[in-house]
Amino acid sequence: MSCEDGYESMVEGQKPGQRLSKVTFQAIEVLAYALANLDGYLPSVASLQGDVYHQIVALVRMLADFNFAQMLQGENNPHSVWQLQCAREDEGEDVYRTFLFVQVTGSMSLAGSMFLTEPNGRSVMKGLACLHDLTGVDPAAVYWNYISSRAEALDLHVATPRTVQASSLQALANSWEDLTNQEQDSLLELFLADGHEDKAFILLYLPLFLANATANPELGLRHGLQFLVELHTKLMTHRCLNQEASTVTVDISSLASAAKSIDGARLLRLCLDCSRIVKHGTGVTVLLTAESYQFMSGQLVDEDRKLQMLELVAAQQRRLEDALMGRRQSVLVQEGQSRPDTVLSDVF
Repeated sequence: MSCEDGYESMVEGQKPGQRLSKVTFQAIEVLAYALANLDGYLPSVASLQGDVYHQIVALVRMLADFNFAQMLQGENNPHSVWQLQCAREDEGEDVYRTFLFVQVTGSMSLAGSMFLTEPNGRSVMKGLACLHDLTGVDPAAVYWNYISSRAEALDLHVATPRTVQASSLQALANSWEDLTNQEQDSLLELFLADGHEDKAFILLYLPLFLANATANPELGLRHGLQFLVELHTKLMTHRCLNQEASTVTVDISSLASAAKSIDGARLLRLCLDCSRIVKHGTGVTVLLTAESYQFMSGQLVDEDRKLQMLELVAAQQRRLEDALMGRRQSVLVQEGQSRPDTVLSDVF
């Protein structure tokens, strides 16, 4: 059944004022709506008594406010932790403890927790430990403590929660140093904005995009990082941060899929140039168009050659600017700083 058909069948018998909006027609919103309005579709939930029913409804609301899996991959930001703090205050400690418990249960079936291999389990334990007590703590400290703990597990020297020594990941260090100063500044702005004091983007499927770019010999990590700079520029050009939300989620799933097998960074940039930026609610989605897929399949050869010449000129201009300006020391790597007060161990 298509999403459109699913929406129509869900709201067919509902009064217009009570219908679930198409804007929020997503899995967690559908579940929350069904719990509150469609008891007939969920007899097992309708049979729950008193406090148990209200706890389940509150738990679903909390799950909608904070995505634990995103935190494990470093996809969210301090503002996300702040939202979880607010949800904990609103829903109560009992609901919050249940929320933490369900993070290690099966998400698709009773066998879903089989994904908890030892490496994955360590990340989950670190995340749960960071979120164990959120009373009166700075959300930025909670978030960066988790990130620094993950870095520690990868044998990265942690200087401060925001700066790491990446010598043990030589490919990453080399790719970073190959970027121009402007590209580094753009990535720092993209990844270090906390979404709390400053508006920020959260790139959904970012780990998948980077993994696919790194594994693709025609693309590579450096070109993947440079592409993120261009994506950030396009998002700013379309004024995507002008939305009311302090954190804007950006769905780049189509770009992540394209990065797996695309024949080079140039084609990926062409796909981005032809893509559509669709704004909805507190987020945006980057959609590849028919023209994007035509570039990927080689159907627009003549246009491709013209754009290639323009890109060569632009690349030469960037190299000249970088040579004239001089390269400054990367702000990502800082030596001689004190280690964070607390780094979570790998001991279960």
